[in-house]
Amino acid sequence: MFYDFSKTFDIERARAYLEKLIEKKKKTEITEKRPKRTLSQNDLFHVWVAVLADFAGYESREDCKRDIKRVILGQRECLNRLTGEVEKTDYETHLMDTKEMSNLMDRFKAWAMTEQGCYLPYKYELGYEDMIKEYN
Repeated sequence: MFYDFSKTFDIERARAYLEKLIEKKKKTEITEKRPKRTLSQNDLFHVWVAVLADFAGYESREDCKRDIKRVILGQRECLNRLTGEVEKTDYETHLMDTKEMSNLMDRFKAWAMTEQGCYLPYKYELGYEDMIKEYN
């Protein structure tokens, strides 16, 4: 169920529902709905991937993107429900919220400069317009 806690009616409904779940000793999960990454974050991230792919000599931008995520974020463990084995899998940017994506991009920008010598400008930084003309 989705509740908007800025609305009194939703707060009352949520409390009543939660009390009912507690009374019945049900297992439940409460998660905060955060805004998904923005399209401008996504667009810039993919331009940066293209820049680094060219800079580092990748033939595939998808391979470059995979390697960037592994270097910056590592991998997460997930249970294969069919085999029962715990496997490592890559993080997926389409599942990130705006804060997580911003953190990834800040870390990516710093890593690219310090470890690869590749400058990746944000909007309004020197070189941004030229980068967009070439890679967008």
